[in-house]
Amino acid sequence: MTALINPFWYGAAAATDPSFASVVLLLHCEGANGSTTITDSSSRVHVPNATLNSSLTTAQQKFGSSAWGNSASNGAIQYVDDPDWDFGAGQFTAEAWIRSTGTISGQQYIFSQFRNSSSTNQAWAVRFNGAAAPGYLDFVYTTNGSTEVYVSGAYLPPTNTWTHLAVDRDASNVVRLYADGVVKGSGTAAATIFNSTRPLHIGNDALQGTGFIGQIDDVRITKGVGRYGGAFTPPTAAFPNS
Repeated sequence: MTALINPFWYGAAAATDPSFASVVLLLHCEGANGSTTITDSSSRVHVPNATLNSSLTTAQQKFGSSAWGNSASNGAIQYVDDPDWDFGAGQFTAEAWIRSTGTISGQQYIFSQFRNSSSTNQAWAVRFNGAAAPGYLDFVYTTNGSTEVYVSGAYLPPTNTWTHLAVDRDASNVVRLYADGVVKGSGTAAATIFNSTRPLHIGNDALQGTGFIGQIDDVRITKGVGRYGGAFTPPTAAFPNS
């Protein structure tokens, strides 16, 4: 499929997003150093029910003046269950800028309505898995809440470097995993993802023991739109608020 290069999505002149109505979470992670207030700039205006063992930091940022920072495995931004996190059989895109501050030797989650063990009531997650060589970027999902299905690619992020991370599913049910716009793994997922009642975690899983160590900035989840459908140029400005 031809990559979708839309001038409204990229570049310093980006002002509007033609798919903004489908954006269900948009976190620019802007605020004072040490703040635990995380603002959702999407039209849904989700408020986290917890910012766990982590906070905003002004020491690092991809855009703006701050990013969310986590220095331990139990940090996360947590949102209660919501229909916005239920992708069903439709298209979706989940993306963020991430900056790892250490070698990933185990599992570290970026997005998760999931837990880090075989269980029930699991939906989907995006994570790094450094436990198996050479290291993988995974999209993991279930159709029944327990049987895990993977779309994976061999990739771990460089340390101390901002990387644009994304996963999308298009109208042909192809799921692709990207790092800096390059496809790292793909597979067909013609399935209805289980509708879990677990909270959504940014930067961890539901057990809150496999947190991403580093910083996360400009988080965006789009439900109903597979934005990229192939290799693309990463954004050069913060995601638009309209």
